Amino acid sequence: MNQLPPNLLERLSPAEEQMKNKSINSWLHYQANKIDGGLRHLTHANKSTKDPFTILLEKLSGLGSNLPKCLVPWECFGKDLLKKLVNDFDNDFQKSGKSTNLQAKLWNEFLQVEFNKLQPLEKKAWVKWAQDMHGAQVEEAEICSSKLMNLPPEDRQDCLDHISDFFYSILDGVHELLNMHVTILIGGPELKKSGQLNVLRLIGSLNIETNLSPISKTWGEADEEKYQLVTQNFKEFLCTAYNPRAWPEKEAVQKKLDQQQSKK
Repeated sequence: MNQLPPNLLERLSPAEEQMKNKSINSWLHYQANKIDGGLRHLTHANKSTKDPFTILLEKLSGLGSNLPKCLVPWECFGKDLLKKLVNDFDNDFQKSGKSTNLQAKLWNEFLQVEFNKLQPLEKKAWVKWAQDMHGAQVEEAEICSSKLMNLPPEDRQDCLDHISDFFYSILDGVHELLNMHVTILIGGPELKKSGQLNVLRLIGSLNIETNLSPISKTWGEADEEKYQLVTQNFKEFLCTAYNPRAWPEKEAVQKKLDQQQSKK
């Protein structure tokens, strides 16, 4: 991560610095609470033997830790005949003059009424269809969960793009626990760069990572040359840990990533 030249760095008064520190600290705690709150929700909803860290890893991977819910038969029936049923429901709902707050509840009741008009054998077939579909979804979710540590390249890149959301609350917590500065280096062949070696630096407790000089400075400001040396030395080590020829799929991966970006 490159630092701005000293002549371009903003010089703040003590009052401005305190205000900005407070603002950044509030933002970091907000981000941490988002992760922690989501983790508490996942842990409660998961009701499994998975530890919180595994659940958090699943959240980062995009696999999720909650198994899909089984649709009730009339929901499956409604999805199959959606266009006709929606038209009929909309006409009835508009004529009723009822509040839109009741629309979801009335739609579910409408589906149940329509479903109950079916013959017993038809109802039984829809019940079986809902159960079979749910079984297939659960099986797919369990297979994905078992592959958590063996993600395809494009999914690994997606994890890397969101890695700061995963780590920053952890870094801040470790800092508060130890009262020490924490930095994490992540490096390796980055997929969206066609396997080019890249180094990411994640720093915890951003609001206090300055020195004790009269004008407090970050590491990069205080000694930019040595700051860059750390990244460079780590990158040199990575060159000994990865073989560029071991990336025969990089062109196919790049094509997939480009396609995903064009859809966003």
